[in-house]
Amino acid sequence: MCVETGLKTDGACKGNPGPGGWAYLILPDTIKRGGSAQTTNNQMELCAILEAIQTVPANSNVELYTDSKLCIDWLARRWKRNIPAIDKMVREIMTLVEQRNISLSLHKVKGHDGDENNTIVDAAASQTATEWQRRQRQSTRP
Repeated sequence: MCVETGLKTDGACKGNPGPGGWAYLILPDTIKRGGSAQTTNNQMELCAILEAIQTVPANSNVELYTDSKLCIDWLARRWKRNIPAIDKMVREIMTLVEQRNISLSLHKVKGHDGDENNTIVDAAASQTATEWQRRQRQSTRP
């Protein structure tokens, strides 16, 4: 049985590199988020995609919506990935897609332009990045 899955993702970073956050929304209302102390916005965007792909059912048709044209181009193999950490994440995503028999359709949405679901994942990713930034500041206080 094939499952139709809508997926929205976003990544954020406070400084680039710096503390970051990622979030994904599996439509209609399953949201997850996480982060890292030292990362980039592109790594967080890919992390959101990787985490989401691990969650969706095998044999799914996934409609992925992101505001990152760069991540779409990496996943569609239109852009060379000369950063080892990025290349590794893209390979992990594509391996999971293949192993789990997921049909992945990529869609670019305009960021910060009124797309309600993009606004939701953007806010969650940004909030998580702020939380990681706050932790770093607290851990460096004497």
